[in-house]
Amino acid sequence: MPGFGTPLPDGFDCTKDAYVAWLIARVEEVGEAVDIVGHDWGSLLVQRLVSQRPDLVRTWTVGSAALDPEYVWHDTAKTWQTPDVGEQLMAAFTPDVMAGVLASQGIPADVAKDTAARIDEQMKTSILALYRSAINVGHDWAPLALPTPPGLVIWGADDPYVGVEFGQRLVGRTGAKFVPLAECGHWWPAQRPSRGVARRTLAALSASPHPASPDGDAVPLPQGERDELDGRLATKANDAPKLRKRYNIPLPLRERDRRRSQAMPG
Repeated sequence: MPGFGTPLPDGFDCTKDAYVAWLIARVEEVGEAVDIVGHDWGSLLVQRLVSQRPDLVRTWTVGSAALDPEYVWHDTAKTWQTPDVGEQLMAAFTPDVMAGVLASQGIPADVAKDTAARIDEQMKTSILALYRSAINVGHDWAPLALPTPPGLVIWGADDPYVGVEFGQRLVGRTGAKFVPLAECGHWWPAQRPSRGVARRTLAALSASPHPASPDGDAVPLPQGERDELDGRLATKANDAPKLRKRYNIPLPLRERDRRRSQAMPG
């Protein structure tokens, strides 16, 4: 994105509408429909792209941000949106401070340090302008809804900025596949870079589209991850039904077999 490690074009004002116009122009340059992935603000821009120019998109994958009129910005965003106060907070975001903040949110220390070192004054100014243009983004930009190209929604189950329920609401509106990531927060691309997310993304998007459902259609987990989740849920017997329903996690095979045998006539 312009201003995020790349130069700003002449006259580029770093507003949400400027960024989505930039994205549309870049995708148009490809010359054919694309498979596009967006996280955080990238997620919002991809959703806007799909709603405005679905002809440019073959499949879409997003996570950790949704266009939703019920979403209320998190405290850091509200601070950035406040003149003078936002600038003061940005001034406090030194590389050492940011590396510590990112690491405390689950990003590996080496990745956090490298990321923090890339946050320069141009990026800080771009962030402030973007967030101040998006105070009412959930109302300014209509939520993405059917009909859309095939989609996939990936969400950290413990996201402190945008709760997983907003991912589920997006799934319900679009019929997208849903991948909830246990023990992950907002920065799941850094927390789970090698846990099969890319493989499951491709598998989900290669499947045929399906109707929307209120709780979403969870992509089947690899057996190792299924066993891990089953084990965690088994230690929380009282919460297990609620957690399974929330994250659309199937019953373990042994439990399904037991229930089926009990339901069979004598």
